[in-house]
Amino acid sequence: METNGRQRSINALIAGISGFVMVLLVAVALNLFGLRGQGQAQEAPALFPTIYLTPTPEVPTKPTRPAALAGSVLASPTLRTDADLSSWEFVDVGVVLSDQRSVWNVEGGALLQNRTAAAGNSGTYETMAFIGSPTWSDYTLTTRFYDQGNGNVGLVVRRQGESFYRLRMLANIYSDTPRLVLEKVVAGVATPLATRDIPGHALHTWYELALQVEGDRLEASLDGEALIEARDQTLTSGQPGIYTRAMGRIRFTDLLVTNP
Repeated sequence: METNGRQRSINALIAGISGFVMVLLVAVALNLFGLRGQGQAQEAPALFPTIYLTPTPEVPTKPTRPAALAGSVLASPTLRTDADLSSWEFVDVGVVLSDQRSVWNVEGGALLQNRTAAAGNSGTYETMAFIGSPTWSDYTLTTRFYDQGNGNVGLVVRRQGESFYRLRMLANIYSDTPRLVLEKVVAGVATPLATRDIPGHALHTWYELALQVEGDRLEASLDGEALIEARDQTLTSGQPGIYTRAMGRIRFTDLLVTNP
């Protein structure tokens, strides 16, 4: 009987130890499962990942223009509000529907090409802004420009209707060549007078562009450095103006027209 009692005690002790071990194993397993679940939750991709956008650079202050050379000022238009645009004429090249026409605004003392009237969509067609008299003959047209993504800039002189001389320059973001063209446009038909395959202008940078016409000579400069020249006797007088495309994101300021 004593032997049987001792055996029962041993069996009970073994059962207790087995139960304790079982409980311990279950606890460890649950803990590991929880850790694994947390790890999976941390590694799962977010449904809406964060998108980091590069901010558009602010337009820096334009450099100070040096004192103007001696000569008569024909035009130096003020640009404070859109009301100052009443003396300008805006011309879109080609057949453009009324709701697709280019939009020009005054912003921060500059003439801004602001895409088109069609809900602010960009247009690839050429657009120009003219000021002054069609009787002007020999003069220099100068303006500062700041390109934020348009890539097309130029000047126009001696404009009479669809005939004029025009300078066109592409930004360095384009692979098209030549990037610089000085041309004659007669009744809407363009004929190159001179071309140059230059690097082109950079975006987000102020430049000063000038085009001088005197007699049969045309000469353009960028920041005071000679850019291109040509001679032609076809057009003798007309308005000055600026050129770009209706893609928006380009502004012009400090426009000045002087004659020698």
